[in-house]
Amino acid sequence: METWLEEAASWTKFTAEIKKKTVNVVHERIEHKPAGIGNNYDTLVKYRNGMLVKY
Repeated sequence: METWLEEAASWTKFTAEIKKKTVNVVHERIEHKPAGIGNNYDTLVKYRNGMLVKY
């Protein structure tokens, strides 16, 4: 893990495959969140914006 993180800091490009996998995992994680903190893109943005204004 430590070696991977050191290498990741120098990455400048992502392949289409890596991008697709990353986006899919992010969407999967969002879907499993409670509705109150955003479980899709629109509700997640609304929650984030509300927290930015609140604090």
